[in-house]
Amino acid sequence: DCHRRLGIAPTPEHVCVLDLLSSIMPQACSRLDGRLREVGAGLPWEIEAADWAADARAVYVSATTGVRRELLALDLDGGAPRPLARGDHSAEDMTLSKDGRTLVFLLASATAPAEVYRLDPRRPSPAPVTRVHAGLGDRFLLPRQEAIRWTAADGQAPDAPQDD
Repeated sequence: DCHRRLGIAPTPEHVCVLDLLSSIMPQACSRLDGRLREVGAGLPWEIEAADWAADARAVYVSATTGVRRELLALDLDGGAPRPLARGDHSAEDMTLSKDGRTLVFLLASATAPAEVYRLDPRRPSPAPVTRVHAGLGDRFLLPRQEAIRWTAADGQAPDAPQDD
C-alpha cells in the first residue's frame, strides 16, 4: 500500500509505522519487548511525513496543527512535542539526511511563497537555502492573512484562515 510507510530506526531496536491514509500518529515498536505504541499519543494532528532521529530516540514529523504545518520532534519516551521550526508558516516536504544531521524542507508563509530551508534537528534554527522569492512583498501588494480562533459549542477550538 503506497499510503503506509515502514521506517527502520537507525538502531536495530525500533521500527516506525506511519499510516498516511488515515493520518494517524506514527507508531513505534520496540523489537526488544514487541510492544507497539503510538508516538505523540492524543495529539490531534494530521501527519504528512515522519522520519527517525539519528539516535532513534525521537521521530521527526511534519504535522498540520490547525492552519499551520509544523515540524516537530516526538520523543519516544513521551513528553511535549519539540518544535523544530517555529512561526506563522507552513513547513512541509521534509527530507532528513542519511546521517540525521540535516533536515531539508519547504517553508512558506502568508507573505512569502515557499523557499527551501535546512536545520540541524539537534539544534533547530532554520536557515534559508534558496531566496527565489526575496523581496516579493516589495514588488507586489500581497493579501493580509491571519488565523482566527474560536471555541465551538462542542468545546473544540479549531483554527480557520481569514483573508482580507
